[in-house]
Amino acid sequence: MENFKLIPGNFISDIASVTEGYCFYPTGAVCSVSAEHLEPLAVKAVNILKKPLFFFMEIPCTEEEEKCLGEGLHKNVYYLDNCTKEVCLAIIERYRHLLFTDGYVEFGFGSADDEEIYFRKYQNVSIITEKTNDFRKAFTELGIKNMKNITFAGDVICPENPGYRQAVEAEGEDIYTMLANLKEVGMYFSHTADDE
Repeated sequence: MENFKLIPGNFISDIASVTEGYCFYPTGAVCSVSAEHLEPLAVKAVNILKKPLFFFMEIPCTEEEEKCLGEGLHKNVYYLDNCTKEVCLAIIERYRHLLFTDGYVEFGFGSADDEEIYFRKYQNVSIITEKTNDFRKAFTELGIKNMKNITFAGDVICPENPGYRQAVEAEGEDIYTMLANLKEVGMYFSHTADDE
């Protein structure tokens, strides 16, 4: 069995006990996804979801923004609505160097029938769907196993086994560059949320 791989934007001292796998529940699935499977899973999900689609992205608030928001850390949530599958696949292709490497960005794709895939921190992926057979097939094709007990990367972080997320700059761009570019084609601010 291959070892679980972290993206460049995630650091955890010891990930030997982290498992890659998925588990379905009545309205979807939770998944722990190794770095090399994140992009292929996103592509498969876009092809499974029913159009019209939307793309969403969550980015940490800046230090200046945090000064106005009170205790804790926060993130800003942005949406790009009425996307075709081709547009979503183009976003994956254009920004793969950030979406699947940066430790801070969280993002996903959703459909008009309330189904979505959400790529969360530390390579935890949540899926809301009734198309369980389509996603089971996608997981099987990627070699991701169905497991009852998944150890997620975030689960192993503790004082004795520290972990953190970090920003990545690639090809002269970062997640804020990506946001600025996507705003030019219609991405808009939705709301600010707690960064749990």
